[in-house]
Amino acid sequence: MQRPSTALSVLLTVFGVLVLSCGLFFGYQSGRLPGMAAHESKSADLTRLATKGKTSVVADFGDGLELLGADGHPLPKGITNPEGEGGRGIHRMVLKHGVWYPVYDPGDGALLALKAQELDPDYIPPGTKLNEVPLAIASASPTKGKAGERYQFPFQAVGGETPYQWSMRLSEGADAFTLDPASGVLSGQSEQALKAELQIAVSDARGQTVSVLYAFNIVPKEPLAITTTGMEPVALGEAHAVQFMAAGGLLPYRWSMTSADLPAEWMLEPDSGIFSGTAMTSGEFAIELTVTDDQDSTASQRITVKVSGGLDITTASPLLPAAPGGSYAKDFEASGGIAPYSWSVVEGSLPVSMQLSSEGRLSGNAPAHEAMHRFTIEVADSSGLTFRKAFELAIRDALLAIGSHQKVGLAWSQAELAQAGFSGVTITRSTSPEESGAVIYQGVGSNTVDRGIPTGATVYYTLWGMQGSGSTAYARSQVTLLPMVKNARATLGQTADPFADAVVSFAPLTGGGWGAEFMPSNVTGPPWITNAAGTPQTYSPASAATDVLSLHARDAASGAPAGGAIVLEFKDNIIEAGPGIDFSVFENVFFIRANSNNRFMEPAVVSVALFEGQWFRFPVDVVPGSGGSIPDESSPTYYASGFAGRNATTGDDPTDPTRSGGDAFDLQALGIPDLTWIRFIKIEATGHNARADDAGGQLIKHTATTDALSGQRSSGFDLDAVSAVNY
Repeated sequence: MQRPSTALSVLLTVFGVLVLSCGLFFGYQSGRLPGMAAHESKSADLTRLATKGKTSVVADFGDGLELLGADGHPLPKGITNPEGEGGRGIHRMVLKHGVWYPVYDPGDGALLALKAQELDPDYIPPGTKLNEVPLAIASASPTKGKAGERYQFPFQAVGGETPYQWSMRLSEGADAFTLDPASGVLSGQSEQALKAELQIAVSDARGQTVSVLYAFNIVPKEPLAITTTGMEPVALGEAHAVQFMAAGGLLPYRWSMTSADLPAEWMLEPDSGIFSGTAMTSGEFAIELTVTDDQDSTASQRITVKVSGGLDITTASPLLPAAPGGSYAKDFEASGGIAPYSWSVVEGSLPVSMQLSSEGRLSGNAPAHEAMHRFTIEVADSSGLTFRKAFELAIRDALLAIGSHQKVGLAWSQAELAQAGFSGVTITRSTSPEESGAVIYQGVGSNTVDRGIPTGATVYYTLWGMQGSGSTAYARSQVTLLPMVKNARATLGQTADPFADAVVSFAPLTGGGWGAEFMPSNVTGPPWITNAAGTPQTYSPASAATDVLSLHARDAASGAPAGGAIVLEFKDNIIEAGPGIDFSVFENVFFIRANSNNRFMEPAVVSVALFEGQWFRFPVDVVPGSGGSIPDESSPTYYASGFAGRNATTGDDPTDPTRSGGDAFDLQALGIPDLTWIRFIKIEATGHNARADDAGGQLIKHTATTDALSGQRSSGFDLDAVSAVNY
């Protein structure tokens, strides 16, 4: 939430000063260094070397030449073998265990001594020192093991001075596991399920020690699962009870449910799993049933509760999709009762320009934009009997085709095809609409990626519904692959880029806020400073309202919602679930009073979707109490995994996570085997103590510095950009 005005941007570039709403902070990565004459540092002997054909800077800070990175630049003290290097000059950072660490730590005095005419992108100012990374345990919570199977987990440390010495204390099952004191590898095997507290400590060569408490779980051989698959219909006015059953996992179980439309008379007892009620409202109601075991493993099952007094809606949900901007018609059907029937919408709303007649015909023109609409329809017979049922209607093409870099992402709804009577699909591709083309996919999935399509080509796809030994052409789509520009914003209809293209929805905690008037341009396109000379720019972070958008955050103690949210869409490219990192999120992290190890971070959780509304969230993990004087919420190792908002941008290629900075995400971490690509990303600010992490149920902290929890203005996660990596 660093908010200098546009008029201050030149001054900030020179001095690295960030003016905040409640104070003055010095962030040495706050502005771009313009290309001017370089000056040698008075406190460090700078030697220029030729490394792999490039000119590099090596600094002697009084105790000999420092350790160099892969491209010949010095590394911060406490970091060896970095996994990535990016930025230039005073902005240089290196990547280790998912965290980008600044190489230099100039201090306030050095920043204030800078003069505009003395700077170039590689300049290192007088008084600059190498950053010294404090000793910390960099590992997220250890993965869950399985009873009867060999377990191994390598703990990692950063900072301090190697070699490290590791030790552990395990509250239960200590005789089954050992920790190698030199490597930090935990290994062993337990024949029984185990729920224990694990304390891991690491000491460095200077005698410094830090420790962390983890939840450590060995799960039973049989995974947790709900064995109840459905309920028998219930008669209207009847008292009814059913006990939901589960198996596997570790007792005791805890039950919960969510439902958008279940009448209040139905209750679920959380300890026993008994679901009961006296059926006073007729209809078909869907509940999402979840069971959690003593190790916080979960299993879910969708259950339908049907209450009938002799009248029923037989039309299946979801409805077949409506093409954006096209005409649509659907006749609802009922059985039982006494005709004639009367139909109405009793909850939710239909798409604009679509109507439901009293005879049960849904018709009209679909909106031009994709969306998912949810509503409940009630039918009444001539004797007064009623029955209601929830429906979903997607506004989208039956066959989605999104072009990207020499590939096309294709998607469809298998559930809707099954409803139409098809057992599977075949997708063909051709170079003209008249041809049937070559088969590129056949099966029962809902998405695929067609690769090897040359830039500029127009291709035509047909989705064939399989029925017995035959097939029927169900939907068609065409796409032209535009030239891809990598480090600039695309030109609509002429070029494509790997960045988010549109804001689908924006829900801050209060109206307006920092950057709201410049949305969507400040969160679409690349993470470059607006109107800055040169591309790409070496800077971090962006701060003007033209460059970032605040989502807002609050303390959960207020009782109000704690974090705002935004949903972004990729329209001229896809994010493919490829090898390694698939996309990166950029937020304007900075360093308080030029302290390279005291970060101003505002965390957010990230979800993705192929179809809008069908979200998969990345699991998050916080690791508190890592030692040292810096608060948890100012240390990047606290936000151990799954978060956006812990790393600054380096200014290098945003599509290369080994150079770009920011927070990287791998779609394979979601464990969704049939998800080949996505096009929507949702980012939600966590707020303070409002959410628990997924590893041990720890409440997630959020800094309160400079009104960061005010719930308005510049509070909360400040989105800069989202870039695809596999596109």
